[in-house]
Amino acid sequence: MAKFTKEQIDRAKANGVAQSTLYTRVGKLGWDVEKAITTPSKSKTPSMEYNEGKLQRVRKRFGNELTFSIYKQIKELGFSDREIQRMYELKYHEVYSFLKNHKQILEEAQ
Repeated sequence: MAKFTKEQIDRAKANGVAQSTLYTRVGKLGWDVEKAITTPSKSKTPSMEYNEGKLQRVRKRFGNELTFSIYKQIKELGFSDREIQRMYELKYHEVYSFLKNHKQILEEAQ
């Protein structure tokens, strides 16, 4: 695995390159370290930025804590579990546990 100095990582971040991207570029793709640091990551597409903004507006409307009641309301608006996961910045296992804990209620609702 490639090793980077703090300065190299800081330079990469300043160029919009995440540390994980830096490791992928050099370790897996075989890029030159300088090229990996100085080549900015591709920006998000406008539709992705729109979707992220939409998710944040919905989260602001419902608050920072995801309760089962809020989950059901957001689902009724047509959002997927993946979008709710991104909206509340949850890890996959956190969403899985949340849904597992409410499985009986979900089954009764259907």
